[in-house]
Amino acid sequence: MKRKKIMGTAPKEMKTEKKGRVFTAQVADGILVLNFYQDRKLTVRYCMNTETGEYESWFAGEGTWVKRRIADVWGQYIYHSYHDVEADPDTDEDLAAAKTALGIENGLNVFCVIENREYRRNAEMRSNSEDNRRLRTERLMARVPCLPGDFKSWICHVAGVEDHAFLDKDNGKLACSSCGGRFPREKESGKKAVHNERIKCPHCKKSLTVKTRTESVRIRAHAMLLQAVDEEQGVARHISVEVSTDITGRHVQTEDEIRIMLYRADRKRNRNLYQIYYATDRWNGNIWLPEWSVTNPANRRMHSEFLYPGGITEALQGTAYGPWKDVFAMLAGDGRKLWYNNLMAGTAEPDLPGIVEYLYKGRFYRLVEEVAEHTWIHSGSYHGILDTANAESAEDIFGIEDRQKINRIRDRNGGEDMVEWMQLSDRTGKKIPDGTLDWIMSFDIRTKDIDFISGRMSPQQVMNYVKKQKETEYPELTEKEILSQWADYLRMCMAAGKDTADEMVYRPRQLKRRHDEIVEERNRLQILEDMQRDEEGRKRAAQELNERFPGAEAVLKEIAPKLSYENGQFRIVVPERLFDIVTEGQALHHCVGSSDRYFDRIMQRETYICFLRRVEEPEVPYYTIEVEPGGTVRQHRSRYDEEPNLEEIRGFLKEWQQVVKRRMDKKDKRYADTSRKKREENIEELRQQNNIRVLQGLKEDFMEVI
Repeated sequence: MKRKKIMGTAPKEMKTEKKGRVFTAQVADGILVLNFYQDRKLTVRYCMNTETGEYESWFAGEGTWVKRRIADVWGQYIYHSYHDVEADPDTDEDLAAAKTALGIENGLNVFCVIENREYRRNAEMRSNSEDNRRLRTERLMARVPCLPGDFKSWICHVAGVEDHAFLDKDNGKLACSSCGGRFPREKESGKKAVHNERIKCPHCKKSLTVKTRTESVRIRAHAMLLQAVDEEQGVARHISVEVSTDITGRHVQTEDEIRIMLYRADRKRNRNLYQIYYATDRWNGNIWLPEWSVTNPANRRMHSEFLYPGGITEALQGTAYGPWKDVFAMLAGDGRKLWYNNLMAGTAEPDLPGIVEYLYKGRFYRLVEEVAEHTWIHSGSYHGILDTANAESAEDIFGIEDRQKINRIRDRNGGEDMVEWMQLSDRTGKKIPDGTLDWIMSFDIRTKDIDFISGRMSPQQVMNYVKKQKETEYPELTEKEILSQWADYLRMCMAAGKDTADEMVYRPRQLKRRHDEIVEERNRLQILEDMQRDEEGRKRAAQELNERFPGAEAVLKEIAPKLSYENGQFRIVVPERLFDIVTEGQALHHCVGSSDRYFDRIMQRETYICFLRRVEEPEVPYYTIEVEPGGTVRQHRSRYDEEPNLEEIRGFLKEWQQVVKRRMDKKDKRYADTSRKKREENIEELRQQNNIRVLQGLKEDFMEVI
């Protein structure tokens, strides 16, 4: 933009013909200048080269040049019609000058024409920029060396690709995928080689796995290849590999998924450490073309991978990743599969290469894998249990003073989980026998899983206790689930004010029983608390129920002598009021009392609602029973539809049913017969609706009087 020429062309005097929002037009050396005024005060000069479409604006208030579209300059948004634009030409001569400069010969709006030219200019610039970017990327990728000649054979070796003998169905012979030779399926013994049997090829003498049921075997693997590109950069190529073997031999397909250009630090032109390029495809209007992009539309991902042993030093020399060259060469030479990209990303951990080298040379192989896995590419930091900062000795790295415990980790090829346990043993001075350690590792138990009992029991004691509880109390739970139940039990004990330092409390002989008891105790307290709320609301609700279901409470009063019963442990209570049923349902959090059908059934004498309580706690809701006039139990539900002590409860209900049976009269028997018919109709309706869940619940609860 010719700024000096524009500024040398002064706008109209500050006195325009009109007030309000107006513009004047000038032309300076092929550049159209629209001067925008607000109440005769110049605010901005919008300039456009009518040949190239280049545009820029000078803002009078700030005295600055800014590249902005005309819509932004004058506050006119793209979705508004420029036919209704609020800025008018100051004079007809200004409008004519603008149209002439833009080559408008018809009634087109000046602002619309300018915006279209802005759009075309920006689209062309974006296209040119993208073409230039694509060309630069193509030239860069073209400088990346080819795959080494032995790359495919190397990846097959480290990935453990096997050779096979496939059945040639045309002649019944076996075909070696290594040499291609054919040979009879029959062995010297006269028997045929079977699927997955190991044999030797009589031609190349290689060991083969017989495949008679499959026509091919495919293996996927991932590899990182480090190569020098030029004096300014190296490249880390992340390659996916698919190896397939079939009757025609072995076929290896490779695909570069991600390339990371590694810039050498002594090159001033490279301000960044790296640049990532992702393999993708571009639609050119006819076909998809492969290309590389700094964005990742194909969602390419890093993997745990093998590292090709060649070119490492040449690629990393002079880059920020140079400290890894010796360590990587050692790991690659042994064919180790790791998250190498994570390690390279760990630039926030300057001591990490030395730590990994020490661990690997010390034969802590699993820890090397986990250090790589737990180094985060986003933060560049290691997030694990080892101390990787300022560690001067093995004791510092592991956080363990006893060197024998460190050696024990090495001898068992332990990971971070074992390090945790050895740290705990080192802090507490309590030994962890091999048998205990085997048990801990086999069930993936971490130190945090026994924090709730630490200081009171050793890991060996914890193991023995959990084993005992699994045998006697919790055979259906896993070891970690038993620990969770135990921790939950102790938390509830603390909340209840029990002495959790007492061995009788923290190590109960029957954990399940004690756990269930304290759960019931807490439930009872919660139930009583819930029942004491909103007394006024209870009274209003009770009155509404009586009005909606007249006569239902009279039915309850009538049946009370026939259904009430108790033994030394439990009792059946018939509620006096309908609202007692609502309260019971709210306290136990089930549907009885929240549905009108139960009250309607009481009115119709189809079923009655009774409360089952403990004798020693007659005011605390325990079970709600729906019973037919003849004593047949349709449903029994406790808190949240659970059923604690179910066998004991059902035993009491059978005893109660016999008492009710003896108390029945002829009228009760008629009601019972009607109730049975309605029950059967209801069940048939549920079957037609395929309501399996409700049907199953009714089936489980149903107790017919015998």
